[in-house]
Amino acid sequence: MTSSGSPVTIPLGISPSELPALSTHRLEVLKTANDPNVTVGQMEEVIGRDQSLALRVLKIANSPLYGRSGDVKSIRRAVFLLGRDQIKHAAAALAIAPIFDMDVEGLVDGTVLWKHALATASWVERISKYAGRRMPEHMYTASLMHDIGLVIMLKCVDQEVSIIETARDEVRAVEDVERERLGTDHGALAAAVCEAWGLPAALAQLLATHHEPADGVGQLLGLGQWMARHTGFPEFDWMSVMACASHEQLDALDLNDEDVENILVDVEFVREEVAVLGFN
Repeated sequence: MTSSGSPVTIPLGISPSELPALSTHRLEVLKTANDPNVTVGQMEEVIGRDQSLALRVLKIANSPLYGRSGDVKSIRRAVFLLGRDQIKHAAAALAIAPIFDMDVEGLVDGTVLWKHALATASWVERISKYAGRRMPEHMYTASLMHDIGLVIMLKCVDQEVSIIETARDEVRAVEDVERERLGTDHGALAAAVCEAWGLPAALAQLLATHHEPADGVGQLLGLGQWMARHTGFPEFDWMSVMACASHEQLDALDLNDEDVENILVDVEFVREEVAVLGFN
């Protein structure tokens, strides 16, 4: 059911009970992290009610990424040091991460897929800052969730393993093979998850269309994905990577190839952020 009480329309006849589930509190964390009006005090309160989440936030705040070395002892201090946006991003990542704890031997590694999601989110943030654009509140979570539909497909759709194998063997996009065989793709399932979890409609719409972006926000997500792949974080170990970002992405964001090279200077920061927020 959606937050309004109406049933969620799920492609391919998948039951709502088959969708990945978050604990009530982790879902509250994710919703709070996507609330444009949330305060740092509210983030502190919701994180503090989950001991394991609080410990992870303290670990992040004490990481070399943020220039600390064990001197952050309280969630209040961690939230203050990280700031509103970074604490929201960290909370969203920690809430979603367990869903990617899966593996299909030799084909899909959930850890690799999650690192790609984290790198995409990090690059989207860096692109936005470079271009002087304010990211929509849901953009970081969209970056984290853009491949969650793949996880659902692998769990619920018998053909998905064969689809991914075909994409690998024929060097094609997974979503193209999905549409050819199923009439839909994993973006539609990601959108269904957003609806089921009561996340913003704009987030669901972005995920549903991110393979065929219709605006600059979609192109921003696409460029973040390309940068993730280009810097060593593809969705799959066997995936080939385009040498250059697409002109559609760059034109939509008013960027050029030189701008891309300037943004890529931040690669070590992105790698450190992925390491801090990854499975550990």
